Amino acid sequence: MMTPSNADVLTQVIKWLRSFSPVWLATVADCPDRQAVGAIWAWAPDFGMTGSLAGCQEEDLRTQLKAGVLEGPFPRMFCFGEERDGQLRHGIRCEGNAKVILERLTSADVPDIDKMLNWLADGHPFVRHISLHRPSELVLLDTPQSSVLTTEGFRHAFDPDAWGQPLIRQSC
Repeated sequence: MMTPSNADVLTQVIKWLRSFSPVWLATVADCPDRQAVGAIWAWAPDFGMTGSLAGCQEEDLRTQLKAGVLEGPFPRMFCFGEERDGQLRHGIRCEGNAKVILERLTSADVPDIDKMLNWLADGHPFVRHISLHRPSELVLLDTPQSSVLTTEGFRHAFDPDAWGQPLIRQSC
C-alpha cells in the first residue's frame, strides 16, 4: 500500500466532510525531526483514518476519540513523550517529544480545505494559522516560509513542492 501525501489526506477529509461526518485533523506542530513537522492525520468515526503522525500518536488519539474521552475546547495541543513512560505509551522510540494540534472539522470547513487543495494544485505556497484561541486563517504567500509554533498556535507553511511527497512515518 502506498503511503498517502498530505494532499491525499486533505482530499479524503473533503470527501468525509461532504458526507456530513465529523472529522478530527491532527497536525505535528513540533518535533525534533523537522521533516515530521506539518505531517497530518485524520480520523472520522464513520470512515476510519488516513495519514500519519510522527511515531504512533495517531493510535492513542484514535482510541481516545473513539471512546469519547476527548472533549473541547478545540483546537487543542497535545504533548507526547514528555517523560519516558509517555514515550513508550505513545510509540516514541527516542528521547524526543512531539506536539500535536487536534482540530474538530465540520462541513463548514470544506471551503477552506478546497481553497488549500486548489492553491497546492496551482503551485502556490501559503500559510494556515491554526490558532488555539480563535478561528484558523489562510494566507496566500509569494514565497515559501517555515512553519512556526507559538503559544498562540501553529503557523503551518504549505509548500506545494513538498506536499506532493509521500508522508514518511518517523518517530520524533
